[in-house]
Amino acid sequence: QMCIRDRLLKFLTFHDLEQFVDFIDLTSQRSYELAIEAVGSAHKVFSLLSDTRSDYISLEILILEKNWRELKGFIELSGKSIKRIDVGQRLLFLDTVKNLVLNGTPNISNVMDEMSKSLDLIDNKHHGRILQLLKAIIAVSYQSAPAFINICPQLLLRMDLNQMEKLFNECMKVFKENRDDGHAFLKQKSRHAQQLL
Repeated sequence: QMCIRDRLLKFLTFHDLEQFVDFIDLTSQRSYELAIEAVGSAHKVFSLLSDTRSDYISLEILILEKNWRELKGFIELSGKSIKRIDVGQRLLFLDTVKNLVLNGTPNISNVMDEMSKSLDLIDNKHHGRILQLLKAIIAVSYQSAPAFINICPQLLLRMDLNQMEKLFNECMKVFKENRDDGHAFLKQKSRHAQQLL
């Protein structure tokens, strides 16, 4: 226990540590085994984050409150997912995951993992702009967010980021008119999308 505490103190401020202890206490009320797992894996995730550790703990608490059964998968996959994201964009990535959780996205751990795998196929320098576009998609249709991030690597093989942003702007216009058409556009199933491509 001393070893775990010392590991955590390497990464957490006193405020962060208090917040994490509260999270562990809340988790143990649901599942003691899950609380132990959360403590055991925490230092690996915290080592990947700098000034975003408090945001990560807040996200864990949010998932615990929304659907605690999703927490195990999140704890298991979050380290791998975060590692794939550009260091400077990890807070934005966590904020994106938080928005999806708040919107009720099911199976959040797998959605997060798949999004990070797609971003891993894209040059790190583009992660920030892609995540900003994703944020705009979530605002109009959170269900479409995974589809958008999954097609980005394919699109960027065919066009540059500026061209993709023009396509994205067209997609947003379609979304404003009809959400189902917008979703079809994202999946490149609409005639309009095919013509633009």
